[in-house]
Amino acid sequence: MPTENKGVDTLIHEVVGLLDLKTFTSLSASSQHLVARHASSCPTCEARDHELLDEQLQSLTPEKRSRLAAVAAFVAQSIREKVEGEHYMRQATATAIEHGSVQPILAARGRIQERKRLLELEVAAFREGDVGELKQIMQQLRDLPLEFTKSDT
Repeated sequence: MPTENKGVDTLIHEVVGLLDLKTFTSLSASSQHLVARHASSCPTCEARDHELLDEQLQSLTPEKRSRLAAVAAFVAQSIREKVEGEHYMRQATATAIEHGSVQPILAARGRIQERKRLLELEVAAFREGDVGELKQIMQQLRDLPLEFTKSDT
């Protein structure tokens, strides 16, 4: 680590030890990023950062915690969907090359686009609080998996 960064890390280390919840929550995004970056290389500060984040989470109302958990689940689902879609498209491309036909790629693209449309509807239903619509969309997503089978060839 360069000498100039060592001084900054030392300063951040000292500041993290002094932070309380009120000060922590009032930090700018760039300051919170510096704390998180330092915490990734300092076990003491990582533990303190996690404590402060837990305190911040506990200070939220149950409704806000529930909403935050739902948003986190949607973000995770979105990331998972992107990764699985890319994998599915690679399988379709390999099959298309193997069989000399573009049909597997077209079918995969259609399925991915339909799932994307359903995910957008799911977000809209969540925002509106329409539980019945959410359940219906989730079932449609389960019925349209991104799993490559022999019938896709």
